[in-house]
Amino acid sequence: MENAKYIKIYRSHRIGRFNVNITRPIVAKFNFHQDKLNAKQRSYTEFRDSTYRVAEQYPREIKDLRQILHPVIMKAKQLDKKAVMS
Repeated sequence: MENAKYIKIYRSHRIGRFNVNITRPIVAKFNFHQDKLNAKQRSYTEFRDSTYRVAEQYPREIKDLRQILHPVIMKAKQLDKKAVMS
């Protein structure tokens, strides 16, 4: 990323135990919310055809609820209704 040396990361680490056969996700906490938004927005354009992915980290309960709500929102969008997950 351009201007990556200006982005301040509070801390970063990998999740899970080391295993040769798998790739562990990296979690990063940014100092500034705007840096997080910029990194997430640029990931859509720069990593579109890549195996890399940038996503929010949510607790398991919220991830399960979002997984249930995702098909409902997609169906509403197909029917040209305004639908947002918050």
